[in-house]
Amino acid sequence: MFKKAFGDREVADSLDGQMEEARYDDPLMMRVIGAIRDDAISPDDLARLKDEAAWEDTKREERAEVMRETLPDLCEAYGISLSPAQRAEIAALDLTGLERLRGELKRHKAWSAEPST
Repeated sequence: MFKKAFGDREVADSLDGQMEEARYDDPLMMRVIGAIRDDAISPDDLARLKDEAAWEDTKREERAEVMRETLPDLCEAYGISLSPAQRAEIAALDLTGLERLRGELKRHKAWSAEPST
């Protein structure tokens, strides 16, 4: 799955010329913002950093997609029958939640009663 390099927040920031720093939580983007604030970044470096950030986002989303596809297999291997609600939870989790769920499944070999988000 390919994620766009720029989302709604980046488009909004580019249109109004003002950057809302609180909307960015990615460490790489925080470095970019800091460098821009300090005027210590060239346009070429900025383009490279944006490309790197987009690539990291893409890799995270691809990893999450792989985990969404393989967690049901792990459950099956442990004899866990997934309900539609559990399948929906897997589909809705981000990478951090998926990694947490995978860890719980491996530790307990059972589905936790608490949501993994």
